Amino acid sequence: MYLNAARPKVRFTLWLHIQNKLLTTDRLHKWGLPGDLHCPLCHVHYESRDHLFVYYDYVRKPWYMLQYWMQLTPIQFHTWDHHLAGMIKRVKGKTRTIQILKMVYTEFVHCLWIERNMRIF
Repeated sequence: MYLNAARPKVRFTLWLHIQNKLLTTDRLHKWGLPGDLHCPLCHVHYESRDHLFVYYDYVRKPWYMLQYWMQLTPIQFHTWDHHLAGMIKRVKGKTRTIQILKMVYTEFVHCLWIERNMRIF
């Protein structure tokens, strides 16, 4: 997943994302830091990696549109583990389409993380 044409800092964000190291509010709360636990994008659900990248419609709709644009069959994921396993399975190989998918997914994760941070800060 990390070896693609995306920018280095974007690939680092993807690494943090896959390793569950992004500082979502649920992780910060476990460390004892005070703050609002609600998602800064929807203000309804508690923010977690699963909420941001699997359950949230704000993310699912654009991701489906990107898959459609790349002429891929959109896959609906129901859990984080299913999402990760499906993406890893989907990006095996070295075809041009797979290389583009890796780069688009990496940039998509980073853009979502930046949008989330812009709404907080």
